[in-house]
Amino acid sequence: MVRRVLVALTVMALAVPLAQSSAAVRANPSPAAEPAAAATSTWTWFRGGGIPGGYPYSPSPGLRYGQFPSFPLQCNFGGGEWPTVVDLAGGWHYLFYFGVQTFDYELGTARMGYPVCGHWNVDTTATDGAGVVRGNRWYLTDGGSLGALLGPELVFTYGRPGDLPLVGDWNGDGIDTPGVRRGNTFYLRDSLSGGPANRIVDYGRTTDIPVVGDWNGDGIDTIGVVRNAVWYLTDTLGPSGNRTPFRYGLPTDHPMTGDGCCGTFVGVVRAP
Repeated sequence: MVRRVLVALTVMALAVPLAQSSAAVRANPSPAAEPAAAATSTWTWFRGGGIPGGYPYSPSPGLRYGQFPSFPLQCNFGGGEWPTVVDLAGGWHYLFYFGVQTFDYELGTARMGYPVCGHWNVDTTATDGAGVVRGNRWYLTDGGSLGALLGPELVFTYGRPGDLPLVGDWNGDGIDTPGVRRGNTFYLRDSLSGGPANRIVDYGRTTDIPVVGDWNGDGIDTIGVVRNAVWYLTDTLGPSGNRTPFRYGLPTDHPMTGDGCCGTFVGVVRAP
């Protein structure tokens, strides 16, 4: 199935400088429409077009949501995917039909980690659970209606301290599992447990910002990178399958992906 896609935009990702070289992985097409800059004290969210429905079209008007600084995510804690921010005290806040929903899942400045969200089990609700990655230790909990946290916490070790955590459905079984990016190498695992990577993929440059998505609608997540607002995506977790790069957003934006009515959409979150 075409599943929702998550990207763990973390402090590490927010701090990564973009490559300044003008050389591209592939030749760049003509730039598409970019969101206009917005002056605000909060994050501003822009949503572009769907993949594989086509390259991004004119962006949606900027949605101002989430106090800065915080961690921006795109999660489904009930009722579809909505902008989500995690404050530095561990409070998760996400938009919903009926306003802002809030729950706590320990993050905290004393035990700082990287928040992630994903579909950790196969069920009919496709509701996300929350998680935090500290060093190379993953703490995950199942999600319930309106952000209620269910069941015992799943804890395992994967990757190395200093890796950038990612989550995705790398084999199409409907479950999001861990991945990490180290340098320009992606280490992807097919189960919610420690152990060796099932797939190791070199892609992009060490200074690129990684993204995850089901770019061709086959139900399997693959990877991509964003460099100076140019998106480089691949349909396979191997050496082939590159899509034509396109431009979306500004070089200082933070890339975001999620599931829409027509497949994976691309977007950006802009700091004040």
